[in-house]
Amino acid sequence: MRPSTSDSIEPDGNDSASDLNSDDSSNIDTASLISDVRRYHFENGRRYHAYQAGKYLWPNDEEEQTRLDLFHHIHLLLLDGALYLAPIDSEPRHVLDVGTGTGIWALEFAYQYPNADIIGVDLSPIQPSWAPANCNFIVDDVELNWSYGYLKFDFIHVRGMVGCIADYGRLYQQAFDHLTPGGWIEVVEFETLIRNNEPCDESRMRHTNMWLEYIDQATSSIDKPVRVAADQRQHLIDAGFEGVTESVYRLPFGTWPKDPKLKEIGRYQLAQMLQAVDSASPAIFTRILGWDTARLERLTTAVKKEFLDGSLHLFCNLHFVYGRKPTT
Repeated sequence: MRPSTSDSIEPDGNDSASDLNSDDSSNIDTASLISDVRRYHFENGRRYHAYQAGKYLWPNDEEEQTRLDLFHHIHLLLLDGALYLAPIDSEPRHVLDVGTGTGIWALEFAYQYPNADIIGVDLSPIQPSWAPANCNFIVDDVELNWSYGYLKFDFIHVRGMVGCIADYGRLYQQAFDHLTPGGWIEVVEFETLIRNNEPCDESRMRHTNMWLEYIDQATSSIDKPVRVAADQRQHLIDAGFEGVTESVYRLPFGTWPKDPKLKEIGRYQLAQMLQAVDSASPAIFTRILGWDTARLERLTTAVKKEFLDGSLHLFCNLHFVYGRKPTT
């Protein structure tokens, strides 16, 4: 049975601590383009994307790739191994994975549906070169005009784009236009609010709340807000999708839940969030807010200490929203 936000989690009781969109491709120097997108930017000891440099605030180095794959594993645990919730056609032909990251979702979908063609799109070319023949990866910016020509998709998957999109209405309108009639879109977003499962003195989460508030202020100041997970359902409705359905799941931090499945999820989620603090913070705090690294390290150390406090039963919400393009 899948966890829901409708009920509090029962604690265990034993707490432990693209310019590529041009229609004129006749003179494209492929080797030069590949070199350009791999001319990565380095900042605060982390590596960031080169294409559309500065648009995405999270790094793309090996440490971050490990975190992204770990978070993918958490999604699979949460959905009992399923890659999605939308009731898509049993034999989809064309699938688009927006913000594919390491490509792990697209690869697994390609293996599960060998007769489908999957395209994964990201600003970083960090996906493996050994992808199956029915899975291709493109370096592109989904905030620009989509350039898939006549190609229409049966399923569009969007995951982990908070802090990346300035105009969700435009994004979902383009998705709507590039779906076949009756095609599905599914959006999965992490809610950037961290709560305690039971009432507690808020001062015990002071640094966590401060960290999140600074992130919200910084990303809002550049029109890429992170507190958007709860808005996705309405965005899909406004874009014209029908049957829009939302499921919200609680992700515990640590092994405090009594339920064995949530206990396992919590173990991975705590590890993922400890890494996320170090991934999300540098560009946001030094590049946008102008902090020095020493001040930032003091804050992130305090945040991770609160995450590791087993007496705090922390959790966050994960939103799955899907809808269908009308058949007429």
